[in-house]
Amino acid sequence: MSEEKVFLRYASPNERRTLSREDLGHYHAVIIAAIYNIDPSFNLSHTADNSDHYTKLIFGPLRECIKEHPFLSVVVADKHTEKPYYQRVASFDLRQHINWREPESVSNKSSSWTKDVENLLRQDLDRPFKEGIPPWRVVILELSSDSKSHRRYCIAFEYSHTIGDGPSGIAFHKTFYSAFTKALSPTSASGSQVAEPWGAIPFPLNEKPFPEPFDTPERLRISWGFLLGPLLAAILPGFIANLLGLKAQASSTDEGTWTGTPCFFDQSKGAQSKAVVVLIPPEDVERALKEARANAAKLTGVIHQLVVRALSRALGPQLAFNLDNGPKEKGITNFVSTTAINMRRAVGVSADEMGEFASGVYITYPALSPTLSEDQPTKELTWYEWACAREATLKFADAATRLDDQPIGLLRYVPNIPKWIQGKLGKGRDASYEVSNLGVVDFENEDGSAETGGKTEARAGVTLENMVFAQPGHVTSHTVNFNTVSTKTGGMVVSITWPTGSWGLETGEEGEESLVRSVGEELVRGFKLF
Repeated sequence: MSEEKVFLRYASPNERRTLSREDLGHYHAVIIAAIYNIDPSFNLSHTADNSDHYTKLIFGPLRECIKEHPFLSVVVADKHTEKPYYQRVASFDLRQHINWREPESVSNKSSSWTKDVENLLRQDLDRPFKEGIPPWRVVILELSSDSKSHRRYCIAFEYSHTIGDGPSGIAFHKTFYSAFTKALSPTSASGSQVAEPWGAIPFPLNEKPFPEPFDTPERLRISWGFLLGPLLAAILPGFIANLLGLKAQASSTDEGTWTGTPCFFDQSKGAQSKAVVVLIPPEDVERALKEARANAAKLTGVIHQLVVRALSRALGPQLAFNLDNGPKEKGITNFVSTTAINMRRAVGVSADEMGEFASGVYITYPALSPTLSEDQPTKELTWYEWACAREATLKFADAATRLDDQPIGLLRYVPNIPKWIQGKLGKGRDASYEVSNLGVVDFENEDGSAETGGKTEARAGVTLENMVFAQPGHVTSHTVNFNTVSTKTGGMVVSITWPTGSWGLETGEEGEESLVRSVGEELVRGFKLF
């Protein structure tokens, strides 16, 4: 690749946060994967006798993605400094961005595609990107299939958070899907678009202007009242800040909040993210959606209630009240949640644009007494849980349309972001868990609706079965992530990711993983309530 690069602009405070986090080794790949069922006559493997076919099916669609999304053709310079900036590269060699995985390199080709994908996530969430080229890659993995009528493939878009948030991965896949289905068409000539399968792609391919950052002072106005609490908490001695009820972060944890271990990072081992993947059947998701609408709530608000239930059951012995031991002086009384909010609509940006357009909402939920033993059926949501789901829905809607006093806007007042991140190590986490819900993906539905979804049809021998969304465990933030995304016909995939050891269990890594799997199983059972 040529070393000629064009300066575009300096990184914004939130972009600098993602850059510093990656530079410190804390956080690497966001992964959005599509699970396709493809006519068996199409072979996505790259072999000497399949070169032209592979070029048509993979290289052509990737060219279209690079043309459409400016962030795919940039690198970051001076990332170790307080003034990193984006540069556009001069050429592309797609060999450096595509990785074919044999099933046996990920697992022993288990009977469940979710297990194969789970193993892929564990391998790649903490895998750094190559220096000097745009920080993204596409991984192609053939999955187990119980049908002879199609091949099942996972096409994973793995990218640095410095070039996009969660919805950015959906935007990439929408462009890829459109070009991919055209490439599969018998009348397609897209294979001729790439003369040499392994050659560099000349620029300019993308004539779109590079997007301005989302988190500018002009967009995200911060009032003195919103700024004063974190500012004084950072300046005053800790005991005075506590007496005044001031917090140095946007969340509100207390002694009863479950946050696992304090923030930690072993430089010699690097990031060690774990992942568990569970699948919620489409009929269960559909019933949950209908019940949520009947109770004036959105599905994200309902997911929080099911997560709190699952955590309460899993952590039952640590709760401040449980059936076996009665009241305790100390124990878990609440969970502080954070929810990723897509701000594109608030600033008039298309849902199909890549970039950093996320903010967050913190909500505290009381821990639920585990009143049901394992052999008793789980009860339906209570009126109080529905009230919490409705209140959360209103807060999410308000945050998604309001530009004033957004927590992400506070980053511009941090004088040294890398130092600020490192300063969190050894301190308590700012939240218990995060829910990041990308909604229902439907590339056939052009209105961009997320909650309602629509039809997902087979086109030219290809069907989008499922989507998977995952992010690394957070070193200096909440203990565990619940990443969700759905398709109309394939249901919801939940990936639960966390930094190894963050739960603070005496049973070690095996006990931690077993507990997280029980949380995933509880979520699956929870969706069957509706």
